Amino acid sequence: MERYHDTRNDLPTPAGREAARKALDEAVEAFMSQGGGVSHVAEGVSSPTDSGTPSGFVQTSKTKRTDAQLRAELLVKAKRGNQSLGAIAKELKEPLSRCQEIARRYRIEIRTQCFQKGGRP
Repeated sequence: MERYHDTRNDLPTPAGREAARKALDEAVEAFMSQGGGVSHVAEGVSSPTDSGTPSGFVQTSKTKRTDAQLRAELLVKAKRGNQSLGAIAKELKEPLSRCQEIARRYRIEIRTQCFQKGGRP
């Protein structure tokens, strides 16, 4: 246990937030006064690339996995048998509730080592 309070992990105070806002405003003003400009970028667009697009930005796809794709990935991960459904959902970056729904609907058994015959090692 520490003998003293470490302030590095403390939340910023209102005065600190105001100072940070002021410094940011000054930096933006300096940038704009030197001829800098700001362009608005649409949602779902990532950083510029050399892909030849007119704006220099690439549209990213935010497509959702279909139930069949998620089912296939759950089946593969279930066969390994070393992860819980929560860990699988986190790895796939899918909501746990959706993974539970797919696992129930298609009767996919997710078994971790502690639930297999014989118990814990």
